[in-house]
Amino acid sequence: MIKKFILIIGLILLLSSDCWATTANLRPDGDTDVNWNADSVGVHYDEVDEDVTQPTAGDSDVVKADKKDSSLIEQYTMTTQDMSGETCTEIVIWMYAFTEAVSKQPTLDIYDGTDWVGVQTLVWAESYTWTSKTFGSLSWNQTQVDALQVKFTAYDALSSSREHYLDTVYAVITYEGAATRRVMIIQ
Repeated sequence: MIKKFILIIGLILLLSSDCWATTANLRPDGDTDVNWNADSVGVHYDEVDEDVTQPTAGDSDVVKADKKDSSLIEQYTMTTQDMSGETCTEIVIWMYAFTEAVSKQPTLDIYDGTDWVGVQTLVWAESYTWTSKTFGSLSWNQTQVDALQVKFTAYDALSSSREHYLDTVYAVITYEGAATRRVMIIQ
């Protein structure tokens, strides 16, 4: 009786400690549709792909949207992560950004190679701060993660003295599946 109890407790501990999801950070690595203003001439993703995570600030190289960029898109491809056959269940997009028009926020959407997931309105403050948006309940395979794109759309009626500033962006993907859920059968 005691051996069975210990075996059951051991199996429960094995199950609870071995069912973890894995995360990885993905960064912009290409421009797809870039219409905002970049600090320097060249590719836009270079302005926002710093190798930092929150709470560390970005490098102050930014892309920005002003009055002439109302409703225009800033869209990037992202690096990828080998998930070893597992499934991506969540993507959190982190942004170090601010807006001078708090009542006129930009929007964010993500793409899986076939479909856009769904537009989310951002909530950027009037000074640089980290904010995030979560895209949950996903069931993405490796092909979809490989095709990940992030799209920002400027508010459709920015005034001349109100701009959106994006300094850094990265995605945290969460993936899990057969490789992270191992169970040892003891007979």
